[in-house]
Amino acid sequence: VWRYGGRRASGIGAAIVAFAAFPAWWTLGGAGIPEITGNAFDSFGAIGFFAALATLAILVAPDAIDSDLPIDRWPVHLLLVVAASLGFVAAAASTAVTAVSSGTALSAVFGFTRAPGLWLTIVGLGVWISGVALVIDARDDR
Repeated sequence: VWRYGGRRASGIGAAIVAFAAFPAWWTLGGAGIPEITGNAFDSFGAIGFFAALATLAILVAPDAIDSDLPIDRWPVHLLLVVAASLGFVAAAASTAVTAVSSGTALSAVFGFTRAPGLWLTIVGLGVWISGVALVIDARDDR
């Protein structure tokens, strides 16, 4: 579907990040205390979801309209993945501060089974960042 490996990797990573916005990113409580969970939409993580959708739109649109988009350039790809990464870091940091201030161990909040969306997002961001690095490396503006 996409013409270059970097764009393909970016698309796969962005799709993983968009999907990972829905499962739990954190879980507070347990052991007799009612559990409270949250996903990307309860924090700055939503930025990553919308940046991922924008990336997918930029990658798919040229095939849909049979023409290149003027915004399909490496700075836009870099801006979107940086925005998603910063949103992820802000969301995780905010939750970590809340957990520590309430005396909860971070492993109880961010464990694999208690925060699957967070871990999927980490994988997706890794793939997405790798794809953007390939897009930047293949640029033709040098």
